[in-house]
Order: sequence, then structure tokens, then C-alpha cells
Amino acid sequence: SNLIQGDLRALGDGIGRCVQLWNLVLNFDSNQVDSDLGALGAGIGRCVQLSKLLLNFDSNLIQGDLRALGDGIGRCVQLADLRLQFSNNQIDGDLSVVGKGIGCCVQLTLLGLFFNSNPIEGDLRALGEGIRRCAQLATFELWLKNTAVTVSVVRRDFPNASMNAACKGGIWAADGFVRLTELVA
Repeated sequence: SNLIQGDLRALGDGIGRCVQLWNLVLNFDSNQVDSDLGALGAGIGRCVQLSKLLLNFDSNLIQGDLRALGDGIGRCVQLADLRLQFSNNQIDGDLSVVGKGIGCCVQLTLLGLFFNSNPIEGDLRALGEGIRRCAQLATFELWLKNTAVTVSVVRRDFPNASMNAACKGGIWAADGFVRLTELVA
């Protein structure tokens, strides 16, 4: 099925009217979504009681950055479970806007970020800073295979990635895998 920009605007507006929503799962895997996610991010940002958010936009045609989505996520300070799946799109630049939003979600216990096969550049400092604020994380995964992000960038930008030494998971970069235990001082 195909969606156009207007459809996502209507979806974002509709979601924004559901201010009591606590669980949101959207699966648009393998569609032709090429829309700006601004309205969706704004709508999600009005659902301040969300505790679980799963967005699957794998294998679509999304381009640019995720600024509005990051801003919206940052307003959902009750989130405990956040999974963003955007592999095989055209998301460029860095993930700093996502990191800033995640940094406001200090109750997160599960965080999964999947951005394989995107033209993402190699600066993850803001993402690392945001994740460090999530002291309750028990599970964290970041997938960046087939991007410009290397293991050396991960080690540089994620020192003490988790304030919770018991957090399980790791980061998959273009050239290898880094366990979180290697990043926790």
C-alpha cells in the first residue's frame, strides 16, 4: 500500500487527539512512505502519557532528518519502552535530534534504535548524551550497519553509554559490534 504526505498528516492529527493513549504501535514496514514525519511527531508529542512507542518504518522512502519526531518523543516523558525502526530509508545527517528527545525520557527501560542502511554520518555525541540520561535502561540496542558509523566513532561518542551497569545490549556499527559492558566505566 502507498501513503502520501497528506495521509500521514491526518494520522498525526488523529493520534494527537488521543491524549490518553499509553501504548502506540505503528507498522508501516515495506510501504512507499516518503512523507515528512512532522505531523506524526507533533501528534505523538501530544500523547504525553505514552509508556510504549513502537514505530516501524523499515524499507520505505523516508528522507532527511527526524527533527519533529525527536521533538515529539521528547514530550513523552513517561515512555518506558521505545523502539524506532527506520532501516533501509534515506535518513541523513546525525541522530542528534533523536538523542535530544530520548534524553527527556528518563524512565526508559527498553530502547531499540534500528537505522541500518541509511546515509547517517559518524557523529553520535548528542545521541550518547541523551542515552546517558536514561539511568533505568535494562536493554539497549543500536543498529547502524551499512552506515558511515564505525566502531571507533561508537567508542568515542558513547563513553559510559549507560549509567546502569546492568544494562544489556550493544551497538552494531558498520565495521563491527561493541558490547555495552565495554563502554561502561
